[in-house]
Amino acid sequence: MKKINGELYVGGTFDSVGGSYTTKIAKWNGMNWESIILSGLDVPNSEGIFAIEYYNGDYYFGGMLEETVSRNIVRWDGTNNYGVGGGIIGGLAEVHSMVVYHNELYVGGYFTIADGNAGNHIMKWDGTSWSDVGGGLDYWVNDMKVYNDQLYVAGVFEHAGGIAASKIARWDGTNWYALGADVFDNNLNTLDFYHDELYVGGAFHNVGSVPANFIAKYTGQLPSGIRETENNFSFSVYPNPSENLLHISFSNLLKAEITLEIFNSLGEKIATQKLLAGSKQTTIDISQFAKGVYTCRLLSDKEFAVKKFLKE
Repeated sequence: MKKINGELYVGGTFDSVGGSYTTKIAKWNGMNWESIILSGLDVPNSEGIFAIEYYNGDYYFGGMLEETVSRNIVRWDGTNNYGVGGGIIGGLAEVHSMVVYHNELYVGGYFTIADGNAGNHIMKWDGTSWSDVGGGLDYWVNDMKVYNDQLYVAGVFEHAGGIAASKIARWDGTNWYALGADVFDNNLNTLDFYHDELYVGGAFHNVGSVPANFIAKYTGQLPSGIRETENNFSFSVYPNPSENLLHISFSNLLKAEITLEIFNSLGEKIATQKLLAGSKQTTIDISQFAKGVYTCRLLSDKEFAVKKFLKE
C-alpha cells in the first residue's frame, strides 16, 4: 500500500475491486474504490503487484508481472502505462520494494546481473537508465526505508557490497555498512522506524544468542543523517528560519565551479544549482517548499560542506 496525493493505492493478487475488473492494483479515494487498468498486462500469468512508489510525477508498480511493454515493473502516468528501461529481467525475477532516495528510484527484490539486470537484487532508476548500487546484495531484498538520509535494506542476504551484513544493511549513497555483528537466524521481511528507533520483523527466532521471536529492535547507534560541516566551502545561510528566499553567502570567492544541492528530511534531492568560480553569494526561492528542516550541501570533486535550515 502507498498513500499518494491523498489517495490510497493498494496492490496484490486480486482481479476485481468493488465489483469491477482491475489488474492487480486499485485506489481508494476515501469513499470509493477505483479500479486501475494496466494495458497489456497478462493477468493470468501475473502473480501480483507488491510494491508501489511515486517518482518524478509518475506511478511505479512492481511485482511479478507478465506485461507486453515491460517485465515486473510498470510506469503509469494516470492514463497509460509504459516500460521502465527493459524492466526487471529473469524467469523468477520479481520486485518486492521500491523507495525514492537521493532523487532516484531504488528497486529491491529478486533479480541478478547474470539475467541481464544492472544489479544484484537492488538497483536504481534515474528516469532514463538503470544502474548498480555499490555492488548489490548476494540474495534478495524484502523491504527498504529511508531514514535520516540513509537507506536501510532488509531481506535474505548475507553480504552487501561484499561486506558481511546479516539480513540488514545501510547504504549512505556511496557505501554499504553492516548494522552490528549480530546474525539473524532467518529472513527479515519488513523494517520501519518508531520514536527514532529501528524495528525489524521476519521469520527469525534468534538474533545472535538472544531469543527474539519474529520482531527485534536495533540497540546500536543510528547515524544522525547529514551533519553540518565546513571545509574550504565556509558559508552561511540566512535568514534561518526562512519563508521565501534563502540567501547563501561564502566567506571567500569560489575558486572553482561547485554544485549546490538541497535535500528534504527524507533525503530526497529537491533542488540543484551550479555555482560558477568567482561567486560570492546566491539566492534560492524556497517559497514552494513544504515547512520543515532541509539540508544544503556544497559539493566539488574533492570535498563538500553542509548546513541545515528551517522553512517556515
